[in-house]
Amino acid sequence: MKMENKLLEIYVHLTEINEINMEEVTIRMALFDGYCDGPYFQGTILPGGVDRQMIYNDGTGCLSARYMLKGTDNTNHACSIYIENTADMGSNWTKPQIFTDSQNLKWMEQVSLKGNIKNENGKLTITIFSVT
Repeated sequence: MKMENKLLEIYVHLTEINEINMEEVTIRMALFDGYCDGPYFQGTILPGGVDRQMIYNDGTGCLSARYMLKGTDNTNHACSIYIENTADMGSNWTKPQIFTDSQNLKWMEQVSLKGNIKNENGKLTITIFSVT
């Protein structure tokens, strides 16, 4: 049985959506800001967070969100985290990858991760878990 450990809870606020509709695909760029709270890191999303979505006419597609956060790790040291999160459209589960300058959180770069997207009452939340 796989064990999950919640690492990050990221609260996303969409600030702008740009879209191109073509014959076979729609490409959407959703810009966002927000903040993160969790047992290992607390901080804010830096300007430039973007979720690129490609949606094909048959309803399939993919997303790729990229963003940086600045804050403090669980030893109260200032640090930054970069997250790239990918998923197939229609799935609430994502495949995140994390990079950080925090020596205390470097282990997040090496563990197996999965993410979950929730959109409840217009509030978008991304939860990232380690999976062992």
